[in-house]
Amino acid sequence: MKVALLTGVTGDLGEYVYQALVRDNYKVYSISRKNSDVIENGIVSDLSNSADIQKLEERISQIEKIDLVINCASVFKFKTIDDIRIEDFTESHLVNTIAPFVIIRGALNGLSRSDNPLVINISSDMAINANQTSMAYGTSKCALNYLTGNLAKILIDKGIRVNTISPASIDGNKINELFSGSDITNADGGRVKKSEIYNGISFLIQNKSTIGENLTISGGNLL
Repeated sequence: MKVALLTGVTGDLGEYVYQALVRDNYKVYSISRKNSDVIENGIVSDLSNSADIQKLEERISQIEKIDLVINCASVFKFKTIDDIRIEDFTESHLVNTIAPFVIIRGALNGLSRSDNPLVINISSDMAINANQTSMAYGTSKCALNYLTGNLAKILIDKGIRVNTISPASIDGNKINELFSGSDITNADGGRVKKSEIYNGISFLIQNKSTIGENLTISGGNLL
């Protein structure tokens, strides 16, 4: 059986990806801040807490085989230059950049036992297309993109592929509520469908020549 490790499973996109992976016959180890009735093999960890992240690395290192790691967890806060705090940057970088690195490092032994080991970091088009109220989020995703390229070069000799998917704002109840009243929209006024993101995940799984790629699903935002 194929084994996946997925963060952010209680979010709109994470829950969708979890269900899709299960349908595709993956055993999914899911990481979230709280327990969820919709998942099995759940690992509870607060990715905004550095002590929790360190414990998580040890827990992940005990998983015998891992075929796929998807870092889907993310924190986003709308703040203007006058309102944003240092703590907002700290939390954003812990969840969006540092936790993915630690999770990937913890998963290396398991990934080394896979025939097609793959890491996918879910980034954002805001790492490329700046927005006035997404400074902490956007800079953390810029760092995640660099981390992806860096790890892709480091891990290629181990046969482990590392890639990024950078979507525009995604359609989902929680996400739409979060974006309500903000100035963040896609170019066509809609949202990227969760199924489109999973299609991107499937593409990266199937195409073994994808190494260090940033697959953008931007809804026209980067035109």
